[in-house]
Amino acid sequence: MATKITQYAGLYGDDQKRLYPDFVHCELLETRSEKHNWQIDPHIHNDLVQIFCFEEGNARIIGEQQQWTSQGASFVVIPDNTLHGFEFVAGLRGIVLSISTSYWEKLLANSPAMSLAFAQIGLIPLPNNLGKFGQLTQLLGKITEEIGLVLPEKSLLLQALLSTFLVELYRELPQETNQVTGKRSLAIFRQFLKDIKEAYSPLKSLRSYADNQHISLVHLNRVCQHVANQSATLVVHHFFVEEAKKYLLYTNLSVAEVAYQLNFEDPAYFSRLFKKLVGVSPKTFQQHQKPLYF
Repeated sequence: MATKITQYAGLYGDDQKRLYPDFVHCELLETRSEKHNWQIDPHIHNDLVQIFCFEEGNARIIGEQQQWTSQGASFVVIPDNTLHGFEFVAGLRGIVLSISTSYWEKLLANSPAMSLAFAQIGLIPLPNNLGKFGQLTQLLGKITEEIGLVLPEKSLLLQALLSTFLVELYRELPQETNQVTGKRSLAIFRQFLKDIKEAYSPLKSLRSYADNQHISLVHLNRVCQHVANQSATLVVHHFFVEEAKKYLLYTNLSVAEVAYQLNFEDPAYFSRLFKKLVGVSPKTFQQHQKPLYF
């Protein structure tokens, strides 16, 4: 097993170190998958959100601790910094839309509800609504066409097409997913999650997070309870526990090395926190929880 998780700044298999702020790319699924024998190994895109459209054929989509199977007419949204991989049946037809994180945030800046709804990897099957699936694939076709053109106000039209596509896709999420709370609370919570990822420190004070948004710590806690039914402290702790699971399952790093990787100063504290939230120690989790990839 590897000593680290494979991470890409750009597309899968590329050595690209940095993306343009408004990077958007569309390609046929087979363009890249065929080169890798239809097997996409576990990896993370640091600054890239991807949406896979599966038209025909079978696909196995694997998240950190969950997997899905698609038999066509479906979409999968892969948020940035999310461990994932695929097993495709040879000849699978589909399209892959890739958007830089900065552009993604720009597109969803006025919709914290959509931002949160798309924050988790998941399958959106549409075999029983082929009309909607056709509408979405048609939009993808227009996006692909516009990317390849050099015409006046290209960026404006492309942004409009992408926004339309994302809204239409969002409307196909389960009703309980897109029934959301107040826009202001969602915006605060979304920014809190973003700040946690950027700081990547379990030791950063909650007051600092609140100060970043010019709100009180009481207000931040109230928002977290309202949106996630958790305290702000638990939101932070759960983020780092989920990060820890990636390293425990998909690398051969020791528990102490994982703790340091996540910027915990005390591995013993990390182990206590992990056991409190997961129910078992990180060592036990590592030994008995089988990864989906290996």
